[in-house]
Amino acid sequence: MLIEMQAQLQSYIEANLTDLVDTSVSDLASISAGRESDVYSFVLEHGKSDSRNNLDLILRIYPGDNAYEKSAREFGGMRLLHEVGYPVPLVKTLSMRSQMAESEQATREDYMAKLSSLASRLHSLDWHSHADSALDYNDPYSLIDQTPKMYPDYLECFPISGFQEILEWLDSRRDLVPYKKPAVVHMDLHSGNILIQPDG
Repeated sequence: MLIEMQAQLQSYIEANLTDLVDTSVSDLASISAGRESDVYSFVLEHGKSDSRNNLDLILRIYPGDNAYEKSAREFGGMRLLHEVGYPVPLVKTLSMRSQMAESEQATREDYMAKLSSLASRLHSLDWHSHADSALDYNDPYSLIDQTPKMYPDYLECFPISGFQEILEWLDSRRDLVPYKKPAVVHMDLHSGNILIQPDG
């Protein structure tokens, strides 16, 4: 993914930072990935062969809803602060086109597909070797009846607002949710708990 992004960044800089001569992008690396934006560092080399210069720069990508508005607002604010002498980084260029966003969106969709596939494969495993001998799996209400008993100790140590009400809601509707098909579940499946190798 980073190789493709670096090539796209190279093309973007060549097309938009025309005041720089013989540009070369290298060392693109992810610094952070979050709900609001993804941040990358990279090195931009430019200049004639006898006087090359290296710039350590930052690429910030805003995916999702209102990405253009968010990026434009931050870009404008940073530029104004820099102009009045406030110590913020100099912002060089703002892309309001979807060139980078489309690649990022495709990558996210591919990642979500892999995450969904992993969850599906986990749920399809033979559950018998993971079964709790204390539970009667022939009784479709065995696990439901155990659930309200499992969490009070957790809630006492780690109070979560509204969770007790959820347990009470589930307990009052116990007859509506029989546990018909046991399955292995992750219990904490999210992007921070999954490692995906380049080969998927």
